[in-house]
This record gives sequence, C-alpha cells and structure tokens, in this order.
Amino acid sequence: MFDIILLLYFVCVVLSNQAPLKLDIETRRSDGKELSQSYLEKRLGLSLPVSNQYSVYTTILRMGSNRDPVRVILDTGSSDLWVMSSQVNCVSKNTEAKRETIVDKILTGLNFKSQGEICTENGAFNYLASTSFVKNNTEPFSIGYIDGVTTKGFWGHDNVFFAGNSISNFSFAVAQETSSKIGVMGIGLAEAVSTNTKYKKQYENFPLKLKTSGIMNTTSYSIYMNSYSPPSFGAVLFGAIDHAKYSGNLTTVDIHNEANSLARLRIPISSIQVVNDQTDDPVTIVNKGPDVLLDTGCTYSRFPRDVVDGIAKEIGATYDTIQDDYYVDCDIASTLRLNFKGTPIDFPINELLRSAGDKCSLAIDVDENNSLSILGDNFLRRMYLYFDLDNKQISVAQAVYTDREDIEIVSENRDFQSQSQEVESEVKQEEKDKSSAGTHIFVPLLVLTLSLLFVLLFNV
Repeated sequence: MFDIILLLYFVCVVLSNQAPLKLDIETRRSDGKELSQSYLEKRLGLSLPVSNQYSVYTTILRMGSNRDPVRVILDTGSSDLWVMSSQVNCVSKNTEAKRETIVDKILTGLNFKSQGEICTENGAFNYLASTSFVKNNTEPFSIGYIDGVTTKGFWGHDNVFFAGNSISNFSFAVAQETSSKIGVMGIGLAEAVSTNTKYKKQYENFPLKLKTSGIMNTTSYSIYMNSYSPPSFGAVLFGAIDHAKYSGNLTTVDIHNEANSLARLRIPISSIQVVNDQTDDPVTIVNKGPDVLLDTGCTYSRFPRDVVDGIAKEIGATYDTIQDDYYVDCDIASTLRLNFKGTPIDFPINELLRSAGDKCSLAIDVDENNSLSILGDNFLRRMYLYFDLDNKQISVAQAVYTDREDIEIVSENRDFQSQSQEVESEVKQEEKDKSSAGTHIFVPLLVLTLSLLFVLLFNV
C-alpha cells in the first residue's frame, strides 16, 4: 500500500511538471494619435533608430509577499525584468534627469503626460512592505537611451506570482527614478541580460528560471495573438505549442547572431516578395533577406533601405522628401510575403500602413546603417512563433485566429510534432477539436501511469 501511495505521488509530480504554463497577454493602444517621428533607442548598449510605437504586448505579474500587481511589457527584444517601485521618483522631461521616455514611446506608445504619479499607473511594487524581498549588494540597475535620459534603480530578489504559479528568489530590478509608465519583462536569451552585457555577470532570467525551478521541462515558449487589430488578447505558452493556432507546418530556423554581437532572437529571411491580390503574381524584392529580430517590444518594423525602397516601388508608393516617408492609398490590394526556409508567411499591405489623412504611410522604417532589422508587432500578429531558447531555434508559421486549442507539451531533447492545421470545414474541425482537445497532454501521461501501475501490481 505504501508503494502505491509513493507511485501515485510520483505520477502527480509528473503531471504537475508537464502541465503547460499559459500567461495571458494583451495589446494596448495609445489614446492619442499614432506617432510618426523617429527616435533613437539604446537598448542594452546598442543604439538603433526605431519609430514611435502605439501598441504593446502586456501581461500582469504579482510581486513579493503582498503580491502587488504590476503590468509589464512582454518583450522578446530584451532579457531583464524591471518593475516600478511604489516609492519611485517620476521624472519629467524638464528635470535634471530629463527623459523623453523611450519605454513609453518606443516600446509602449502610451502618451507621456509628466504628472508626478504617472509612472505608477500600471502598478508598482512596495518592496519595503514585502517580507520576502532582499536587496542585492551589487552594481546599480540602469537603462540608458540615446537622448540622454535613463531609468535607474537597484537589483533584488523576491517571489514572483503569475498564472497560478510562482518563482522563489527571482532576480529583477526595481526602478527608483523613471518617466516611463510601465515596467518591462524581457524574455530573450539569458546571456543577453544587462548584467552580463555590462559586467559579465549572468543570472537566470524568467524563461530559464522556469526550467531550473522545475516548472517547465524546457526553456521555450510560443506566442500568439487572437486578432490583428488592437486591443486584442493572446497568450504566451511556456514549454508548449498550440497546434490549433497556425496553418501549415511550423518551420524551424536557427537563431543567427554575428560573432561578438549581442545575443538576440534573430533569424534570417530567405526572400521577400510582393503579391498582387488580383493576379496572385509574386514579384521578388530580394532573393536573400536580412536577419530580423522578432521583437514584441516594437509595434512597427524596419528593413534595410533597398528592401523598403523595393517594397514601396512595387506597391506604387510615392516618397515625400520632407516627411522622409512613403505614401500610398490606404485600400491597396497587395500582400507582402516573407519566406522562411521555403515557408511563406503573408502580410496584407494595408495592415502595414499608418493613417495620414486621406493617405497612408508605410509603417516599415528604414535601417539606414543595416545595424538591426526588426519584425515588430505589425508583422508578429500574423505569425505563430515558438522560441526554443535551449537549442537556439525559432519556429514560425502563419497564424490562425481561433479560440480552439490543441496543446502539445514539448519535452526536453525531443522534437515537437509539426502538424498541418488545414481544415476540411469549420464544423468538422470544431467536432474534431472537441474530441481530441488535450490529447497531446493526456494520452502520454495516461500510458505512463497505467504502465507504472501494471509493473507495481505484478511485482508486489
């Protein structure tokens, strides 16, 4: 009897460790007009020009013993978690530590108003009231931006709660001075944490900590949004893939970073084409595309000059030398096609535009120095993405907007099953999903449980 109890306990542990972790995310849009002026961002020591943003992926964490709720940006373009202190000094642009916050305008696009309490409107962490918080005796935390402004604070560790789970003694930064409205939850590669890039001191960031804490088997996650137009909702699924959320097969591409460059979630584009929706004829812009950073922290995207010029020419856009922008009819019927190792992913051109009166401007900015091309939110919403940080790979597919679920746990040292989701009919698929939902999770665990019980009973 005691052996059976032990076995049941073991099975419960297996079930617990293999359950997927789903963290709900939301995109939020600026209340004001879309911003168009370019700013220079310096993120983790790299300066790059990006456009002002007006939407962002966000999620909610609860910090410390009092579980203070804070909303943070879910950012694949960085690797650290930092949150507002409840004692934060909200600095306006006109003070000595002036800041036209790029976390506001580049990452979130939320309008900055300079009121003293504005930077805590998305929640703050009262570290002084948390009985489990420990302040680190280390170098201070700071994020610098090209316009000379900063977010400053200190490092510490405490318990972090999310989606019915928690991580103990997790390292993160607490902002003491900022003019940003919202903190950032970086889920990039662990070697890209700011302490490693600045001081050669690496720690376990959020995705890696999930694995080492035993919550997940792998350092991996998939990201999906359920519609194109914000506000919209979606999820980041740690350690698992939802096969119902994409069409065709997931194509796996190796992460590519140049030697001695910052470790980023970049993959190469095989080719870029523009497709006329009426004739379905593709015109190739480049046969070998750039490496692109998949960045949920940016709304718009950027390519090298020759790529942007080629796209603009093919869709009949006109260049405005004063505004330094391309303009085109808002109702254009063309599609931009990005190919990844032969797998095409389509993006309607009219979803890649900014409103500009009776015209629209192309919401793809120019990477003048070819320093870093980016696929931001306006592209990522049409993509289903699985980030395998253990094996330094990213899998991509065309996203399908649906509430159905078909979740597979991705085990360590095992390839996932890349399933085609082409459906015969909506009704047929609904019936199929109802009967098979959760099969990827339940069946293997059921077989394991019955096998162990069989062995135990016949050896008693």
